[in-house]
Amino acid sequence: MLDTAPPGRHLRVVATRAASPALHRRLAELGLRPGARLQLLARTSGGGGLLALGDDRLAVARSVLAGVEVTLADPDTTTDDEPAPVPVAVTTPVTLAAPAPVTLAAPVTLAAPTAGAHHG
Repeated sequence: MLDTAPPGRHLRVVATRAASPALHRRLAELGLRPGARLQLLARTSGGGGLLALGDDRLAVARSVLAGVEVTLADPDTTTDDEPAPVPVAVTTPVTLAAPAPVTLAAPVTLAAPTAGAHHG
């Protein structure tokens, strides 16, 4: 359960049990639902905790933490709901649909112009 999880570890929510349907719904709206990845950042003096859910921070009471079942998550993996990114490499010529067709016959590297470069 989240109330006994060590701070700083990457966790994944397995299940949530709230005191009321309204609280359960609100926690889901905030992102605290099965499959969500989180991190317990710190514990409060009353036993609650500060959670990191993506870019959001959420302070919750000890009773809420006690109703969240978690498992350790690998910090480099995605959630069950989120597909892993698939690297794509273009190794054959590609024709782009543009006002005038453009054909790429070799890999292209885009770089920012260097200082003092002449444009024109």
